[in-house]
Amino acid sequence: FDAILNAVVMELQRTQGAKVKLTLEIEAEATGGFPDSEVSVVRDNAKQLKFKAESTGFED
Repeated sequence: FDAILNAVVMELQRTQGAKVKLTLEIEAEATGGFPDSEVSVVRDNAKQLKFKAESTGFED
């Protein structure tokens, strides 16, 4: 992420008045699903990182 930040985002922010939005999408699949313990850890970590609450859902 440092490379993206330094090579792209910082360059775009050089322009006065520029607004830069960086979006990250994470998609993960597990054949048997993810154990509840792992889901709990991921949700807690996402909360600590201030992810949007609605974006941390898991599908059955």
